[in-house]
Parts: sequence; structure tokens; C-alpha cells
Amino acid sequence: MPSLVGEIQERESSRSTQDAPLGTPRHSIDSSTGFPQAQHRSKSAFARAREARRNAPPKSDDIPVVQPTSEPSLAGSSTAVDLPPTTPPQIPEEQWRAEIASQNEKRVREMSDSEREREREDLIERFGPGIVDLMQRVKRRRVKSPSQEDDDPALFISATEGNAEHQVSEGVDAPKPRIIIPSNLNELPLHTPQHHARPSSPLPSALRSATGSPLPKTPGRKPRFSTEPNEVYVYESAPSSPKRQPIALLGAPDPGNPSPNQLTYRGPAPSASNTHEDDAMDISSPMEGPTHSYQPFAGEPGVANEEGTPEDIRKRFFPNADPNDPSLEWIKGTTTGRVSQTGSTPTKEKEEPTTKSIRYDLSGRPIPEALRQSLPTHLGLHHHGDEQDEAGYTLDELIMLSRSTVPAQRASMLGTLGKLLSYAAAPSNGGNGAVEVEDIRTKVLVTALEALAERGGVLVRAVEALWISTVDYARKRPSSSLDIVALAPLPALLRQLAAHLLPSAQELPPESLTQLLEFVIFLASSPSIENPTPDEIGSEILRTRDLIPSILHTFITSPSSTSSWTSSSGGSLPPNADAIMLVDALAQTSRANATTVVENGLADTFMMFVVVLPSSSATDDAKDINLAHELLARTLDLYATLGKYGMYAITATTAADGFVALGNYVLDLITPGLLDLANQRSGWQVVTSYLKLLEVWMTCAIDPHKTTPPHEILWSQVVGWEWASHVYQLRRRLLQLLGDNSGPHTDVGKRPIAATIRAALAAVWHVLAAWLEGSAVNSVKSGELERHQFVEEIAIPETRPAEDLALSQVVEEFDQSLSVVAQKANNEYGNLETLSSNGMVLLSAIRLGFACLPPEPTPPTPAPFGPLSESNFHAILILCNKLVFHPLWDQLRNLPTYQILLLRPLTSLVAYATLVARRCGAQGLELKDWLKLSFGTMTCLVEGEEDLGSRVLEGITRSITKDAARELTSSGDKLDASPEVSSQGGLQVILPFFQTALRRTHVKSREGGGEDDDGPGNEESPTEIVAPLVTGRNSIQEATTLRLPHSSTSSKGSSSTPRGGGYGLPLRRDWTFAPLDALLHSSTAPVFKVLPNDWDHSEVDVVRATLLLARILQDIVAARTNSGFTSEARAVTMSQEEVVFGCMKVFMLEHGQNSSSSFGNDSAAEVFRDAIVSTEMDRLLAPFRSLGRSTNPPPAANRNFPPSLERTALPYLGAATPFFQFYSDFLGLYDGVSFGHPTFGALLIPPLANSTYPIDYRKLLWGDYAHVLRHLSMEPAEIIGSDAKDWLYPVESDGELIGMYVKALGNERLRGFLRWVAVHHVASNIWPDLQEHSLTSFESKAKAMDAEPTEASKQARLTRSRKVLQAVLGNSNLNGVKEVVLYYQPEPNSNPALPPPMCFEDNNSGNWKQQRLEWVLTWGGDGLSSRLQGLLSG
Repeated sequence: MPSLVGEIQERESSRSTQDAPLGTPRHSIDSSTGFPQAQHRSKSAFARAREARRNAPPKSDDIPVVQPTSEPSLAGSSTAVDLPPTTPPQIPEEQWRAEIASQNEKRVREMSDSEREREREDLIERFGPGIVDLMQRVKRRRVKSPSQEDDDPALFISATEGNAEHQVSEGVDAPKPRIIIPSNLNELPLHTPQHHARPSSPLPSALRSATGSPLPKTPGRKPRFSTEPNEVYVYESAPSSPKRQPIALLGAPDPGNPSPNQLTYRGPAPSASNTHEDDAMDISSPMEGPTHSYQPFAGEPGVANEEGTPEDIRKRFFPNADPNDPSLEWIKGTTTGRVSQTGSTPTKEKEEPTTKSIRYDLSGRPIPEALRQSLPTHLGLHHHGDEQDEAGYTLDELIMLSRSTVPAQRASMLGTLGKLLSYAAAPSNGGNGAVEVEDIRTKVLVTALEALAERGGVLVRAVEALWISTVDYARKRPSSSLDIVALAPLPALLRQLAAHLLPSAQELPPESLTQLLEFVIFLASSPSIENPTPDEIGSEILRTRDLIPSILHTFITSPSSTSSWTSSSGGSLPPNADAIMLVDALAQTSRANATTVVENGLADTFMMFVVVLPSSSATDDAKDINLAHELLARTLDLYATLGKYGMYAITATTAADGFVALGNYVLDLITPGLLDLANQRSGWQVVTSYLKLLEVWMTCAIDPHKTTPPHEILWSQVVGWEWASHVYQLRRRLLQLLGDNSGPHTDVGKRPIAATIRAALAAVWHVLAAWLEGSAVNSVKSGELERHQFVEEIAIPETRPAEDLALSQVVEEFDQSLSVVAQKANNEYGNLETLSSNGMVLLSAIRLGFACLPPEPTPPTPAPFGPLSESNFHAILILCNKLVFHPLWDQLRNLPTYQILLLRPLTSLVAYATLVARRCGAQGLELKDWLKLSFGTMTCLVEGEEDLGSRVLEGITRSITKDAARELTSSGDKLDASPEVSSQGGLQVILPFFQTALRRTHVKSREGGGEDDDGPGNEESPTEIVAPLVTGRNSIQEATTLRLPHSSTSSKGSSSTPRGGGYGLPLRRDWTFAPLDALLHSSTAPVFKVLPNDWDHSEVDVVRATLLLARILQDIVAARTNSGFTSEARAVTMSQEEVVFGCMKVFMLEHGQNSSSSFGNDSAAEVFRDAIVSTEMDRLLAPFRSLGRSTNPPPAANRNFPPSLERTALPYLGAATPFFQFYSDFLGLYDGVSFGHPTFGALLIPPLANSTYPIDYRKLLWGDYAHVLRHLSMEPAEIIGSDAKDWLYPVESDGELIGMYVKALGNERLRGFLRWVAVHHVASNIWPDLQEHSLTSFESKAKAMDAEPTEASKQARLTRSRKVLQAVLGNSNLNGVKEVVLYYQPEPNSNPALPPPMCFEDNNSGNWKQQRLEWVLTWGGDGLSSRLQGLLSG
């Protein structure tokens, strides 16, 4: 039987091996042996192949014609013919098509019906059931338009498959383009490419057949052109490329007039419920899109192997592969997360995106979930991940690909990771897809650190990702923290950086080298690094071999940098001032590192920028001048940093001529051009840096014995160099510019002064203050002549108005900035930065005014003085009072380090303002107002301001005298400084304790003792001493660092406590009890090692003065005044818990004491029995004894302070000692030595509150120490607390404790408040009406968990009530039974608790007595009810 389609037979090729196709072997075959002929090795395989291609005959572009050699029979198979070597004659297409058609028709006519049916079944089996319909459609189409015949299979592939990718996204309003076939075109339109998920394992190319030979290509189409402008449509998803023009496709159809020739979907077959076999290929009636993209393989029921289905693809391209091969899963596609074309949403429940589910594009931006399935594959966002059909990469996939063995892929993914983090860290985009930014930052940083060992493009991208995850991230999120040690060993990391920066091995571009420099600066100076400490980082950087030399060679001393120090120098890199800033940052980390900088000659390297000054010629490039100014300013900043340690001041002598020339150069910079040109910011930096250096060197010259080494600079040299006269000239020129109304930028009072000019003005005032401070020490008559000259200088009419206006403007803007910060809940960086810059200007003015005052003791000097007029001075004092009581300081211990840096000028400002107000006689300021300002100042100080705090404390202790107490009492304040305290030295007794407490200390072992041991083998030594913001003559010798420690490491030894938990700044609100802490740890307290030789006081004297100062703080700050000073916004006073715990410390002084006191025999009696001590404690506790009274406690009681004694005691006890242990010792001490002391007993009651403390405290007192209850007979008015409900609710449910209450009620000696508490809890466990009230007010766990009480729980509760009542009737006396039966309380939600005796009175509102009697009758019978009927009748 002849076959309809003959088999293809391969013929023997007659061509030589040179004419063989690319798929044949290239070596010639010896016919005799069958082996390839030997090839000489002088020619490579590539050269031989190239020669073979050159010798090959040219290929023809004509379509080969198949010419059968004989008439094929129906029974046999057709024979394949060879392609002729020459070009065949051209035959018209219509002719050979007609010949082939006639031959086919003839063959079909000669076939019988059975043969035709057999061939039909064979075709269906081979090509699928759709082949019949397909051939009929092709035939009809050829009949209609023979000229449009095309055998391209793509004709029948629907273009809507590609459009489906645009339509699956929810919420996408873009038009849905469809490719149509206009009737006026003779060529078919280009179809959109179909996107299939790629296999997860390497497979043969889809462009080759199963045998490996290339598939035949379809004949190339002729170019087509649009006839109308609206027929051209460029898809938005098409990639833009400058090298290729966008593909011009036909325009999108009009939705209101769809074309009848629209192609239909020909992808994976839809489900049977959504398709109709009759019109599946009907072009005129397009069907709806498929609801599922998954297409099952052959073998599954109801599956047809149509063209384009997964089974069809497998048979055509992978015929030998198993249908269930996992590597072919990509053919099927997936339905996860897809949306049908009809707009239905996926059934998968919407969940909040997490870091693992978010997918990103190659620019690092999150891809919306609705667009992941619609983006085309040419964007490069599809890969062999877990979700192959979804575009984009998850974070884990990017990290995995960043470790690829392909360098290009690894570099690309590292770049994407950097972009991703940069986008996620932006404040405006932080929540847009990036849920856990800190986690992303850590992963990107670790990935970048791993790639630093690579080379080429991978290294460049790794450096960029490292820079983004550290330097750039810290700029965008300054409150972040970073633990370098947890990510990579610091020494190994620095050695790797040194290897990349080594001049002989540099392969990085200039941008990457600059990023590496900025990263090293980040390590040395960033306040966000939590671990290691700045000192450890700086030491390791300086210790790393070749790191600093390579940086200096690359950015400072290279031939391209030293030629002319300009940005246009030859070479790859111009000089970079950041390299000098790096050395400056290293010197700031510690005194030891600053010594290394000086000894290694690093500071000498930059002297060339001082000796050779920049050119001021008008013809020079402004960019080069700015660079030279920046290099000079950084150098001067470095010298000022070294000078704050008292180092390198000898340079002022060795390079005196150079600094004289520098002074003249700086003076010449103060010209109108410096104000007019916006690009002259670097010029102002030079002016400011020069003045700061003079200030530091003047401070070093005040006491030359404190420089390192001594006598590096002398005050006589400062006078001889006439620095003061030079600064006076600079000040005059600056103020003349500001007062010149003709300039566009100098209209002072009407236009804001630029920040650079303000900084220069503040630097001028600081230098003059240092000059007057040094003159007061080294000049005759304590600098009287210098102060007189200064007064004459500031009184010059040409400059005084401009100075007053400039200061007034700063005062006004400071007030506005403070108000803005008050309106911001998060205290944004920009607001604090503005407030800090204005505060620095006010600080310089206040400091200069303080330096103008003659040394003490002198009579008070009235204002004005210095740059401060009377109005400005009073306005600054009002602002300082407003500042110290600002809510910002409530969170001082929890603020990140970068914000504390911004607050340093403000803390110094209020401290200097307090000192000035006291010295100038506090004009217009009463003593109580000044004390209020002083107490507020003490809680604002941060580390580094210990000297200022000590001076403020000295002023406080000197001001509170017997006469001052009389003055305050006469003005209406109840302040009484007892004569005993005044006669024993007053508050001067405790001044050394406070001065020592200002320094942060920790226990240091001397002989192998642990850090937490308090034995004699340990001693407390100061930690790093932070230099103050304003350099002092003592700090240049004592300071060990210029950097604040990280906020998380500032209090070592108690990591769980908040910042400032132990000794040191910032002080806690209970800082007035610091002397008591020293007395309790007298064996290790450092104060006893530094007490003055003439200090001779007893323990009682210290306690008296401490309690007096604490009470004055409470009374003065809470008092209201009429002078504009208020303290309502922030409470500086102590809370109830802090006062209670402080008084507990007084009694704990007797814990573990021997018969003799450590202070001598005069303190043999207990301290708490001293009459003054007892009186002061009662006065301290009086405002908090407001139980049942409508009194207002101090402001601290109404604010969000530590809610319990456990939290309050944590800084003192530490994390290892619980407060329960302290309370147990305190209760045992009361049992042993109190003899019923009322104040001692009152302090036992607060930890018994049900609402705050665990049940252990109540069991300890009511059980183990039940015998002391008879001494605790305080009435409710004597209880320390504000609401009795804290002890009454929630109602006690512990059976053991209820039994203790019942037992205690049987003792007639239990009286007062504690008897009320016992009656309440016992009665509430008996009577149903009280139980309902307790449940209504305080929900049980079952109610909180939406679990209704079961019948068993109700029965158990009823049983308990019966047992408790029977226990009361059996164990209590008649009075106790009466109280329990007649006890009543209203609903606690809306009513205050009724205290005794009102809770026992005959108040039968609601008929509760009759209800209780009926309840007893239901279960107790007549016998029990008759016993209670007399009490409950009526």
C-alpha cells in the first residue's frame, strides 16, 4: 500500500570533507584505514578550520528545490534527492505549487477508501487530531487568497499568548495589545515571541533537532510597512537600546471595533470546561483566554497532542526523553500565583510580603506581585529559580548568584545587591517592599566582604556593595548599629584592604579606591559601630602594615598629587582631603593612637599644605582653589585634634613663620568676594579651622606643664606672636562685612546668616574667650588689662550693632528650632542639626561673656558684658530654662550616639549659662529660679562635661546656706536648712561624692579578681575620659579620647541596664542619692580614696546633707514662679519609686554593719534614728502619701517613669541581684533592728501591690514574717501610694495566700491598711457580688482568651467560696467575721475604693445583703444561714 508521506532516506554524500556541513567531522578520513589522517601540530585546530572555511565554495541563498528522480508509488517511500552543486533554474512558485498539488491529488484518487482511512489515522496518530482541521483551514485559506500562502507554522500560533502576560496583572490599566491581520496587507504580521520557563538543568538547544543537526529555518519574510500612523504600536515592554531601533508592530486594535481577523490563542490547551472543539481554531471568533497555563503530558486522560502543547514540544524536540523527566518541567509551566485572562484573582490567600518573597529587578527595586507573571523574558528577569515563571530575583537568589563561578554573573548580582540596599535604605522607600532593612544590610555586607578577595569587575562591584552597606547606609540611617567583629575578623579585613590599596598592586578604578578610603574612614569615625570600640579600631588600622602608607601615597604624596596639589594634576587621582580626615579620625579615637600619629611622622606629612599656601590669583581655577583650601582646612583640623591632647603644639614654634603667613592669608580671605561666591565654602572652612587651632594652642599655653611633652608652647610665645591682635582684626573685618548693607548677602537682621559665617563668628568668640581665660591665669592682676582692652574693642560703634543683630537672629532661630523639635515625636536628624548649630553660636557667646568676668571672689558683675547685651542675655537664660525642661532629655539615656553628638553643644550651653547667671548676680533671676535651672542642667549633661557639672554642683552647694534658706522661706517656700547641717559644713560635705560620681567607673581587678567582685583585691578605676566639647587646660592632660562611646557599651558591667545606669554622665534623676551608694559600698567606692585631707565628717553628716539636697530639689523644681521659668514640660524631680528606694538605702546602711561604724564612734547608733534624718525622709515621702486624698503629687509621679521598684533598683543592684533579694534583706533588717519604726515600716508596703509585683512579696510578709504584721499598723493616709486599688485588685486567687489572710484576721493586733487589704481579698473570694465586680474590672485569663467559664470552673469557684467562708467562721473572731460578712465595695471601674470604716457601714444599695443571705441559704442550710442572718438582716 503506497504511503501518503514517504520516509526520508539519507543518501551518501559525494562532496569532499571541506564541503561538509558544520555538523560533520572536520578531519579527512583515509578510505583505506578508516582513521582520520594525521595532522601536523604546527597548525592549530582553529587555524585549520579557518583555512577550510576560506577554501569552501560560496553558499547559495536560493531555496533548494526538491526534484524527485522517479514517480513515487503509493506503496513505496519517496526517495530523497541530492542538492545539485550548481544553482537550479528558477521556477515560478505558482508552477511548482501546482505541480505538487496535482501529484498529491492524483495519488489520493488512486487510493481506496480503506487506504485513505488508514493514512488518515496514521496522520492523526503522528500529528494529532487537530491536523485534519488544520489542513482544511489551510486549504480554505489558499482558495480565498492564493497569494498569501505560507507554510510557516507560526501562522497559527496566537499572538494573544504574549498579550496574556500583560493581562494577568491585577490593577494594570495599560491597553491590552493584540496582533491583528489587516485585510489590506499581503504579509502576515510578526507574532510576539512566546515566553517559556527555562529548564532547571542543561538541555539540548531548542534550535536543534533531536539528532543534533540544525532545524531548517523558515524562509525569510519580506519587510512590511505600515500605511497609517496609528497602525504602528511599540510595546512598552520592549527593551530600549541605543543600538537597535524599537520594533514597529501594528497598532493595538480599537476595543469598540475589533478586527475579524484577530488571531486566537494557540498555546497550552485550556481546560475542557472553558473550550469548544468546534471553534477552537476559528479565526473569526476568538475564544477566551485559558484559565490555567499548565498543560499535562500525553498519557493523561482527555489530553490531545495539539501543536504547541507540552507533549508536542517534547515529541518534536526531545523525543527520547521520558515524559515525566523533571528536567522538562519547564515545558509545563506553573499556575502558582497566576491570574486568568478573565480577571479572576488567584485563590491563594493574600499575605504580607516578607523579605524572602519579595522579588527585585536588576536595578534593585521590588517588582509588584501583580506584574511578576506579565513581564517578558527579554528583560533578563527570568531564571532557573524555584519560581521560574515569575520575573525577578529574591534576596536569597541574588546572594546565591553573587557566589557564582561565572565572574560576569557574580559582578552583576553584586551590583544588583548594592542597588537593592541603596533603594531599601532610603527613608522615603524604606517600607516599599523592604520589610527587614537591617537584615538586608547584614546579608549584603557579608556578601561584599566575601567577594573582596576577587579581582576585576567582581572586586569593583564588591567594593561598591561594601560602600553602600556601610558608608551610604550610615548616612541614610544614622541610628543604625553595626558589629564588625561578628561579621569578619577586623585584622584580616584591614590586611585585605591594604593589599588592594598597595600602589604596586592597584587594579581598581579611581572611584573604587575612593570608596575604599571612605570605608576606612567609616571604620575609624562612625558612631554607629557598636563593636569593637573606637580605640581598638584605630589601633588596628594603625597597626596594619602598609595600610596608612598606601592611602597617603595614593591620595596625598603620589607624583600626580604633589605636582601642584590641584584637581587637574596629571595621574589617575587628584589629592583627596579625606585621607587627612582619616588620620584626624584615628587621632580622635584615643590618646595612644594620637601619640602613634605624631611619632610616626604622619602629622608632618601634611605640613606642606601649610607652608605652601594656595594661590589667590583671580586667573586660577576655582575648583583647584577649593581643593587647596580643603586640604589646608583638614590639616589644621588634624593639628587642633592633636592639640586637644596637648600634643604637637611645638609646631607653632618650629613653623612660626609659616603660621604668620597663614594668619595673613586668612585675614585676606575675609573679603566681600568670600560672601558673594557660593563656591567659596572651603574658604570659610579655612577661616574656621585656623581659629579653632589658635583656640586649642592658647589653651595649651595656659599651663605648659600639662602639654605632652611639657613646655611645648608658652604663654609668652602666644603674647609675642600677637595672636589676640590678629583675631581682633579678623573679628572687625568679619563684622564690617556683616554690617555692610550694600552687599547682597550681608543684610544682617533681615536675611539669615549662612551657616559657614555663623561657624566663623562662633570660632572668633571661642578664641577670644580662650585668650581671656589664659590672661586671667598668666597675666598681671588676673588679666585685668586684657579684659579692659577687650571691653574697648567690643564697644567700637562700627561693629557693635552688627554683632548684636547677629546674636539676636541666632537666639530667635534657636527658639524656633526648639519648637520644631518639640512638635516632632522622633526628633529627626535635620531638626537636631539646626538646633545644634545655633546652640554652638550661643555657647561661644556665653563662654566669652563668662570669660569677661573677673575671677572669684568678687562682687557680682551686672550684665551686659562681652557680646551679650542685657536683652540677649535674658533671652538666652529663658531659652536655657526652656531647653533643660524639654521632653527631649527624658530619653537621653536611650538616644543613639549620633544624636548625643548633636546635643553636646546644648548641654555645654545650659551649663555655661548657669555659671554665668550665678556669677553676674542672676539679674532678674531669683535664687529659686537659678536653683531650678541648675538642677535641670545636671540631668542634661553628657559624657565629657564632667568639669562643667562639677562647677555647677559647687555653685549649688555654696548657694544653699542658712541665709539662703531664710530667704527662700520668707518668699513663701517651705525650705528649712537645719542649723545642724549648716554647722557641719552644709552641703559642702557631699560635694566630693558628687564630683566622683560624675566620672564613669568600673571595677578593675588587681590580682585576678573578677570584674564583679567587691573584694579587697579589686579597685574602681576610671574608664576612658572623654574630652569636653570646649577644650580646657585640665582636659589636655586627662582626656584619653575625643570620641563618645557607643550608646550600647557606655555602661559596662550591666548590659541590661539603660544608658547611664551606674556612675557617670548622664546622671539619673535620683543622682542626689549618689553619696548613699558610696556609703553602701564604702570598701570599693573611689571617693574615699580622693577625699581632701581636711574632710572630717561622719556618716550621719553625709546622710543629712544628701536628704536635704534631695528634698530641696523636689520642692524647688516643683514650685511655680512668676519670672517666666517653668518646669511643667519635663519632670526633673524623682518619681515615687526613686524616692522610696533612696530612703530604703538609708535603712540598709545598717545591713551587715558591726557594732562600730566605719566613720568612727560618733556614728555608733543607727543612722535612721537620727532626728534630722527621720524628718528629712518624712518630708521627702510626704508628697507621695496621697492615698484617698485629692492632692497632686510631684510631676514625676504623673510621667512615664520606671513603673516599679524592680526597674528602679536595677541600675544599683545590677542584673545579677534581683530586687526580691534586696527586699528580703530589707524585711529581715526591719524584723531585727527597727522596733516598729514608722517610716521603716511604711517602706515595706509598696512592694505588696497586687497590680505591680509578683505574689512572692506578699507571701514573704504574710507568711514568713507574719509576726511583724502587728507593728505595721499604718492607716491608709500613711501609705505611700496614690490609689488603694493597686493593693485591692486584681482579687487574690492563690489559695495559700488566702489562707494567710484568713489566719491574720484572727489576730486582733492586725490593724489599719493591711487589715483592710486582708478583709477585701477574703470577702471577694466569698461573696458573688464582689466576685462579679472583680471580674468586670480585671478580666481573667479565660476572658482575655475569649474562653467562657465552664460549668466545672463555676462549680470549683462555688466550692472555694464555701470553704473560705467556713474557714473565716472557724478561725476568725467575731470582729473578723463581721468585717468579712459586711464588707462591700462598688464597681472599681467607675468608683473610688471605699476605705474603712465606710466599707463596713450599713449601706444596702442594690439589696446585696439579702442576695448574700439567699446565696448562703442555697448551700449552707438553715444552720449556717441562721449564724449570718443577724448580720445580713435588714
